[in-house]
Formats: sequence, C-alpha cells, structure tokens
Amino acid sequence: MAQTCSHPRPTSSREDLWARLTPELIHKISSYLHPNEVITSVKLLNRETADCLHDSFRSFVLGCKQEYKWEPYRAEQPWPGRDFVAHWGRPGPWRGLSLAQRHRLLCLAASSGHLPSLDAALAQCGCTLTSGALASAAAGGSVAACERLLGAGDEGSHAASAAAAVGHMPVLRLLLDRTGLLTRASLYATSCTAAAWAGQLPALQLLLDFAAGGAKTRVIRNAAAGAFAGGQREILVWLQQAHGYSPSLGDAVAAARGGHVAVLEQLMPPVLQPDRPPAAAASAGNDSEQNRVSRTALLEAITAGCPVEVLQRHYARLWSLPARADANGELGEDAAAAAAASNIRRVLLNAVAGSGTDCWGRKLDFLLSAWGPAVVARELQKPATLAFEASLQPDYTQRLRRLHAAGMPLGVEAMEYAARFGHVDALTYLLDEAGAPVAAIDTAFVRGYVLACRPKHAVTQQLLRLLKERGYTFTAADVKMAASHRWLEESLLALIQMVVDGDTDGDDRSRWSAAFVCAAYAGAGICVLQALRARGAAVDLAAVAKGGSEEALDWAAAELEAEQEQHDGGLGGVLAPLGPSEIHWIHKRGNLAALRWLHRRGLLDGRSVSWLAGRVELGVAPAAAGGVEH
Repeated sequence: MAQTCSHPRPTSSREDLWARLTPELIHKISSYLHPNEVITSVKLLNRETADCLHDSFRSFVLGCKQEYKWEPYRAEQPWPGRDFVAHWGRPGPWRGLSLAQRHRLLCLAASSGHLPSLDAALAQCGCTLTSGALASAAAGGSVAACERLLGAGDEGSHAASAAAAVGHMPVLRLLLDRTGLLTRASLYATSCTAAAWAGQLPALQLLLDFAAGGAKTRVIRNAAAGAFAGGQREILVWLQQAHGYSPSLGDAVAAARGGHVAVLEQLMPPVLQPDRPPAAAASAGNDSEQNRVSRTALLEAITAGCPVEVLQRHYARLWSLPARADANGELGEDAAAAAAASNIRRVLLNAVAGSGTDCWGRKLDFLLSAWGPAVVARELQKPATLAFEASLQPDYTQRLRRLHAAGMPLGVEAMEYAARFGHVDALTYLLDEAGAPVAAIDTAFVRGYVLACRPKHAVTQQLLRLLKERGYTFTAADVKMAASHRWLEESLLALIQMVVDGDTDGDDRSRWSAAFVCAAYAGAGICVLQALRARGAAVDLAAVAKGGSEEALDWAAAELEAEQEQHDGGLGGVLAPLGPSEIHWIHKRGNLAALRWLHRRGLLDGRSVSWLAGRVELGVAPAAAGGVEH
C-alpha cells in the first residue's frame, strides 16, 4: 500500500515563499553558501534574485588561498566546470593574461578534477607544462587529470609529495608507477616526510613498501621527523612497532617546536639521560656537556613552541648551567662557563621573542622571575637576533614595547625588520616614540628592506606613504628594483606615481627603460607598461614576449610602430624580427603564446622558425613579414 503524503500539494495559486523574502534575507541566505553556488544556482532562480545579488556575486572564485609559496595551486570547490569551459574554452579571454597568470589558471583547472576544464586550459593556455600542473592535479586527487598531464609530458617532480600529503592513494600509485619516483632519492624522501607530517598512514605505508637497505633507514628517520613535527602520534606508534624506530632528542625538539605537548612529554623520559647529582655531573666530562647541550636545545624548543605552563613544568629539570657558573651568571672560577650560561639565556630570550604562542608575554614574565630583572636587562643589552625573531610575528610592535621595557635597546636594526616584513605600525612607533633615527631611511634602507622584500599589498601603500612623509624621495631606479622583485601591479603603480618628475640621479629615460624591461619580464599588465611609457621608458618587445600577454604584445607593437612611423615621417613602421637569442629565452620561459604571436606577425626570422620546428606548434605562417594582425 502506497504511503500518502499528509501535506497538501502546492498549487499554482500558492504564493511563492521565496518571492516573499526581502533583499536583506536573500543576501543573508546567500552569505552562507559558497560564492560559486550562488552564481550557478541561486542567481538563476528568477530575475529579481539575480538583480538583488548582481553586485555582490559577480565573479567565480577559482583558486584557494596559498598559505605558503611552495604549495601547489588548489581549485575551489564547487568548481564551476560548465561555466569555466564556456568562458575559457576559447582563445579570446586568454589573450589578456600574462604567462604567470595562464600557468596558474592551468594549475587550477588541473586541480579541479573536471577533465573538460583541464582540456580547455591545455588547448588555450599557451604555456609549457611545468611540474606545478601535475602537483595541483595530484593535490586535487584526480587520477584522470594526472594521466592526462603525464600523457602531455608533465614530469611532476613534486606531485607525489602533494598526493601523499592529502592521502590520495590511487594518484600516489599512479605516480609511483609512471614518474620514476623511487629512483629520485630526495623526492622520494620528501614524499614520505609529507605523508608522515600530514598523518597519512596508508600513503606512508605504501611508500615505505618500496624502500630497502640503508636508504630505508634514512627514509624512516625522515618520516619520523615529519611525524614529530606534525604531532602525528599514530604515525609514530606505527614506525616504532612496524620498523623498530627509536626516537631521538631531535624528535623531541621537533615535537616541542611544533607545540605538540602530548607527544613531547611521552618522548622526554627515553631521550633524556637520567638526572645526575651536581657532583656526578661535574665529573662526567664530555657526557655531562652533551647532556647539558641536549637539555638546552629541548628547553629552547619548548620556550618557542609550547604553552607557558609546559615551560614552567619542565624548566627546573632542563635548565642546566655549565659547571662553576651560578644562576645569576657571575663569572666565578670559570669565565668560559659563565659566558656559556649567558648564551643559554639569550637563546631562551630569542625563543620568547619569536614564540608563536599567545602567551609569549607570560613566558617573558616567567624568565624575569626566574633570573631577575637585572640579569634579563643585562642579557638584552648584548647583540642578539631578538628583533628579527619578534618581527616574524604579527604583533611586532607589542613585542618591541615589552622587550624595550625589559632592557632591549631599539635602533636601526628594529627599523629594518619593521620595513622588511611590512610592520608599518612598528616603524611608526620606532620613529615617533622610541627615538629611532629618521636619517636611517636612506637609499640603502629602502632598497634593501622595502623594495627587495615585496611587502604584502595591503600594507605596501601605507609603507610607501610613511617613507615619503619622512623625507625619502623615490626614483626611477627604485621602480626598477621593485619591478625586478615582481611587485604586484597595484603596488608598482602606486610606487610609480610617487616618483617626482625630473629625477636628477642619472639618466631618467634609461632608468625608466630598465624598469620597463623588469616589469615586462615579470608579466606586468598594460596599465603598468603604459605608466612606465608615460615616464619616458623605451618599449622592449622582447621583454614583453618573455612574460607578458598577447594583449600586452599588441600594445607594445603598436607603440613601436607609431614611434617608427613618426621617426620615418609617416611612411609606416615595420618591426624587425627578434634575434635567435631572444627567441631561445622566450622558449625557455615557456611563453608559447608569445612565440605564436611573433610568428603570426612575421617577427621570427628563418633561423628561429627552423629552430622552433619540432619544439613548438607555431600555427599558420604569416601572410607577410611585419604585417598587422587582424
């Protein structure tokens, strides 16, 4: 007997509940969904909903944010496969992308697991395959995408590590079978370490099944180091039970530095020598010294990576001064021993300054109480790397204030790290409150700690404005340096605008031209190239071809033709083909779209065409050398 529904069936006259929602509620509901879902589903409900969400949800999100530069590009899920193919499956949209942008889009399509998207990207991207695409496909877990890329010639040097880190077993088996991973010792070891660090036991077991002899011992040691750094207790237990691995002090240090307290405290008894009374320790010679060094290394790691309670719990046991040096660092009978004790204290202060835990300030308070303020102040006066360690943390300004109050002097070094890591608030504090010399902001300072370090875009303009307010005059040479270090376009444009016309430091045009070459090589867009051109830069077509887009090449060619036509009195400019050495560089960089563009425009000479034959599919030959492409 069929079950009947107790609810009335909707009728055409029933009011549409969605239509009763206010725009605010529609926005609220959509905010809980992935933007790609909103665009591909919610906005398609009706015209009113589409109009309501038009300004808030206009673009697909294709890529996840990379936490580290070495990570493979990862596609967002849900991936808008049908829309991607409809848009990027034709050549037009790719013409505006630089070489780096096209490579990133290819990697995202590989990571998506949507084979039609990957096929569209491979057909249109105009760049050579690199290991990045296969690594992205492996991280995404798509066997089909990996097979497609392997068939296209991608060697994938880091693909196995990417697959091992996320535990994609079918992909890992494919890569073991097809990439010769086992014959590349360093890559094989890295893959094992990645699997252990991420806690991927099946992946690690598969990898270790292929290890043998002395190589297996080294790989197991590397895997254990990864497991300790990642705090993966299951991996550690398996390594001990299945392979007889015996933990070392280095493993305990790795666990402590990673803040894995349970693993650390499980390891401490077997890796530390039994406590000895002072008299026995003093007579133990090198064994005693080695024990002291081991305890110091572990105490430093605990100070850096573990909560303050763990430091307090183990400090008394691990704090080990050299013989004949008392707790307050008095020289006593042995000046060398006292100096060694001072070094230990500075090591711990460095660890506190750079500690990534929220309780770093309480750790400083603990050391102040253990040693006394006078001893801490004395140690802080000595040369050390505290400012550098502190600058690696987002609250650099707060750390400088605390350390300065405890006795650390603040000078140019602290300013350098503030600029290098984009701590605008810290640099302002140092200049306005801590008495740092504004005269230190000279050419060497700006180029060494700002332009060469490519600060994050969010703080770049604030940092540039602060430097300008404090008297620094930016020049075309500064723009060149920023361009050579691949500054983001928005940041580079802001820097260009800050340069005052009439730079008297050398030849303006040559400096702007050098900046153009660097920016074009890095794949800068037309807006940046136009801004440099407006300052007098010469257009370098070869530099644009090495990293730029087809649209940038169109613009550059038009500029050169107009310049040549003006020079020839309106007779029309014909561009000369690029030389073989330039063509070799463009090919080495993998900008196939640029090579095909040059071929269509008749800007490859016969030698270059012959050399590229069999290396690049150039397409239809040009109708006439130097002809304009329509």
